[in-house]
Amino acid sequence: QVARYLADLNGIIDEQTVNEREGVFAWRVRHPVIAEILSKYKYSDDAEYYALLESTLDHLNPAYRIEVISLNEMCDPRRAMGRVHDKRKQNVLLRRMISLAPKERVPRHRLITNLIALSEYESAATEIRLFENELRTDGPVQRYKVQLLLERAQRSNLLLEDRLTMIRTAANLAEAGLQRFSDDKNLYRVYLEAGVVLYKYGNDRTVFDQALQSARVAYERILDPDLARVIRRFEQVEHIIGPTWP
Repeated sequence: QVARYLADLNGIIDEQTVNEREGVFAWRVRHPVIAEILSKYKYSDDAEYYALLESTLDHLNPAYRIEVISLNEMCDPRRAMGRVHDKRKQNVLLRRMISLAPKERVPRHRLITNLIALSEYESAATEIRLFENELRTDGPVQRYKVQLLLERAQRSNLLLEDRLTMIRTAANLAEAGLQRFSDDKNLYRVYLEAGVVLYKYGNDRTVFDQALQSARVAYERILDPDLARVIRRFEQVEHIIGPTWP
């Protein structure tokens, strides 16, 4: 009856052949808005939706690249897993994804992001070390290392001198990361954030000035509109405090 169902869904679902000999086919909703409407109303119950994600992972075969692509798409923070509001429940799914496809970066990135957001700093640091041991370091992981240090510096009970050391280490990591990943707009953002935090605790604007100048130079080269928005945001911070900080 599959052919009849596909005929009824003509214009909504497209089918493509993955491996005809083994009888493997892929279905894709033609428009993301339609997909979102279907998932929203068909799986409006949170528990039912979570069970759907679990069932998808139960049947996922990472031997097929198209299924690995689907796995990565499930990590989308705005759709798919983003509908699961409990980050700890998200992490259960993410760890299953990593077990299924240990070489995929996206689930690992998402897990580290969640752990930092949950203030589980030791677990986040462990996942970063595992990533660096098993895969080559990339721009996002370098950014997470900076974010982790900044979060610890601001939220841990530290002496001021230890806090400032941690913030400066974070700024140095961001600067070193930009030497390797010079087109990563998010690294410029965390570099600027490190500058703001250093000014907040140390009354030192040196890092902020360097980061803002680096971001402006990078924008002239890569012309990324997201980077332009980052620059405007931090220019507003500079305007509020004043062109010359004390």
